[in-house]
Amino acid sequence: MLTRRMLSWPLGKRLSIRKNVMAAIFETKFIFRALAVAFVCMAFSGCQSLDVNSNAVVSTSSPTPEAEVIGQYQLQLIPAFGSPVIEKVDITGPVMVQDALEASGAIRKFRSMKISLGRIVKDKGQLLKLPIDYQVRSKTVRDDQNYQLLPGDTLTVSPKKSNSIDKAIEAISGGLL
Repeated sequence: MLTRRMLSWPLGKRLSIRKNVMAAIFETKFIFRALAVAFVCMAFSGCQSLDVNSNAVVSTSSPTPEAEVIGQYQLQLIPAFGSPVIEKVDITGPVMVQDALEASGAIRKFRSMKISLGRIVKDKGQLLKLPIDYQVRSKTVRDDQNYQLLPGDTLTVSPKKSNSIDKAIEAISGGLL
């Protein structure tokens, strides 16, 4: 659509604008056509001969060996109501706190969590309690507190008390409840 201002421009300038507009339209059409051709090629090529719904099992030439158990850590899931779940979990390789939370299903069970790691110091024989901060938004443990679990460790997970009454009771009892 030509405006009055455009009509006052010299004819050469109007033609060059028209050429630029037509070139842009041509390039846009070309890009859309190229994308359409690429989409069709991707849709009809590739692994179409594989049966997606088949129940075939791929066998390997040698059976995979069982992973060697290095030790065990104890996982305590303490719900707000009901009895706590305590289980011993085998350690077959490096296991981090985040891995243990995901494997135990604690991330699905608790929205926000109070997590602590109990570890016996070998030299002194004392229990070292390591608090762990859980980030609710990202559903992860802070990177600097994502400790590797060692044999004999105890990972305790409970729902985080978030209302003022729970906090007051915890302050009065000294964390015993």
